[in-house]
Amino acid sequence: MMIPSENVKSECQKVYDEAQIFFATIKRERDFGFKIFNAPPVYQTPFLFIGYQPGGSQASFEYEQSRNSHLTWPPEIEYLTASWALASCMRRTFAGTDTLERCVGMNANFLRYPNVVCYRRAMDCPSRTDVERFCLETVLRIISLVDPRKIMTIGFSTLELFGKLNLLRITPKGASSPERARSEIAKQSR
Repeated sequence: MMIPSENVKSECQKVYDEAQIFFATIKRERDFGFKIFNAPPVYQTPFLFIGYQPGGSQASFEYEQSRNSHLTWPPEIEYLTASWALASCMRRTFAGTDTLERCVGMNANFLRYPNVVCYRRAMDCPSRTDVERFCLETVLRIISLVDPRKIMTIGFSTLELFGKLNLLRITPKGASSPERARSEIAKQSR
């Protein structure tokens, strides 16, 4: 069942409330908060970008806390203004179009850690399984709410969260090439 566009934001806002309650029940070492969206949820967005997990350290945590990213999404897609390498790549890929402004970005695992190794060390396996199940179920729910035209996962690790990966692997250089991405986007738009 599709949710009309005026209800998408209110339904997605409920996810933040549920995440606050859920993460309060998970025993873990210190983390750096959580982040779900990198942009406001947009009904039938041209692309829903799904990254693996928000990175960052204490400084990132403090910055995100000051922006209330654990309570709601930012006012615009962060790929437009952020200084991260991925944001810069996104701007190059979508240069000359307004597509990126209408896209939505989010994480498949909402807990912020400096890297995956720190994340795995921060909690026992059953807790990690619970976190990953909660996040994946939530992501699937958000996908049904947002009803994106296309979904683009950021990295093979993210893609594998949604099922066994049976693709020919692209070289890292080719996978990150803005020219190659633009070419693929143009092909799909025809």
